[in-house]
Amino acid sequence: MPSRNVSLRLRDLQEKDSGSYLCFVNLQDNQGTVKGQSSKHLELDVLVPPAPPSCHLRGVAHVGTNVTLSCQSPRNAIHGSLSLKNLSTSMSGVYVCKAHNEVGSAQCNVTLTVSTGPRATVVAGAVVGTMVGLGLLAGLVLLYQHRGKALEEPANDIKVSLSLQSSHSDPSPSLECPPNPKPGTPHPSHLTASEIGEKGTTEGAPGLAVEVKVPSEPLSAPVGKTAELTCSYSTSVGDNFALEWSFVQPGKPVSMSQPILYFTNGQLYPTGSKAERASLLQNPPTGGVATLKLTDVRPSDAGTYLCHVNNPPDFYTNGLGLINLTVLVPPSRPSCSQSGQTSVGGSAALRCSSSTGAPKPVYNWIRLGASPTPSPGSMVQDEVSGQLILTNLSLASSGTYRCVATNQMGSASCELTLSVTDPSKGRVAGTVIGVLLGVLFLSVAVFCLIRFQKERRKRPKETFGGSDLREDAVAPGVSEQPLESEDSSNGLLERPSSASTVTTKSKLPMVV
Repeated sequence: MPSRNVSLRLRDLQEKDSGSYLCFVNLQDNQGTVKGQSSKHLELDVLVPPAPPSCHLRGVAHVGTNVTLSCQSPRNAIHGSLSLKNLSTSMSGVYVCKAHNEVGSAQCNVTLTVSTGPRATVVAGAVVGTMVGLGLLAGLVLLYQHRGKALEEPANDIKVSLSLQSSHSDPSPSLECPPNPKPGTPHPSHLTASEIGEKGTTEGAPGLAVEVKVPSEPLSAPVGKTAELTCSYSTSVGDNFALEWSFVQPGKPVSMSQPILYFTNGQLYPTGSKAERASLLQNPPTGGVATLKLTDVRPSDAGTYLCHVNNPPDFYTNGLGLINLTVLVPPSRPSCSQSGQTSVGGSAALRCSSSTGAPKPVYNWIRLGASPTPSPGSMVQDEVSGQLILTNLSLASSGTYRCVATNQMGSASCELTLSVTDPSKGRVAGTVIGVLLGVLFLSVAVFCLIRFQKERRKRPKETFGGSDLREDAVAPGVSEQPLESEDSSNGLLERPSSASTVTTKSKLPMVV
């Protein structure tokens, strides 16, 4: 390498580039002998700004009804919603939803127009009646003005000009009215509905902001201990104030969250599987803090917790805070296994894995006993997957190996015995056994052959051809006489030499 800097540069990052990167360094001298090795894992999170969200209005915007404004960015399970109840015309206006994270933001807007609905005819009648009343009032004022000119005091009165449009487009007369309490300040009735919707934070107007604050960093708690999830808010608590804590498992959208507890109408209502272990540190939570306390934390408690504050008519934000909780669990006893060719010159893989453990355990293999440790060049260890690769095995590689799984909560281990065999010794032993078996089979065959020859020599000849005569056959017409005499000296039978003992063979067939 030209330098000690072996940094990796990635250009044009994409979201799929997020993950774990392993840097493995193997140090060697000039002769190629391995002097040491080291590895390190780096986690890369590619930050992506939110895509422009889409805003929607659900419900019919009539006076007295309820509607919901929602927005959601593509590829994002979290969505924002704003519920408006008991609508009035003053709630009309433009509502902006802003999605933001640490690398950017995007927004959308939706226009809410609250109509009078089925009561339009009543309102129209009221308007017509008001116009008629104003006309009568104008006539009375003209009559009063005509009679009171002599008593007019210009120094103390203020004249206000009102322009009234009639069917004949006649200019309205000048009327004398009581002075305005604050000259230059418009009367609230002069504000339009859209102005009130956009100026929801003005004094005395509905639509104040509900700001919920939660920790920005994920929280962690050891298994079996108590976790405190801090949630604070800023709003003017009224009779409609409501608080909800809910939970969603990792990898699932927020819309599938399950409630943990409610607070409404001054009462706290725990619910769900965590009801016996969940409570509020501040009860009632009306002082701006609604911290959730969860006792006897379990591995199934890991996930996202939602703190939702609802305080009509304060709907300027969604009033929602998200907290990620990680439950710390020591690693379980790992299981060890091996695979590969465990013979001299071969390679073997030792594997180790724990079924539970949070954060994810780191695995380390060590060799037990006083036997020499294999050279570093023949051992490659992966601390994340728990795999140990042994190459160029020798008889010295045999022994007991221990895998230790460790995280910040504790450690656990398992052991495995590796036996390396020598194929050459097996071949010699097989050759010796084969030679011994061959000698044994050959000895048995020779013994059987010798015995067979002896039996054959002792067996008399009893089978003759069809045209042959026996040597001791008697000719036709000659009486048979004893031909053998007993030799008293040796006890053997001898055949006397006579003409009748001459061996003859006839070429002609015998006729009896």
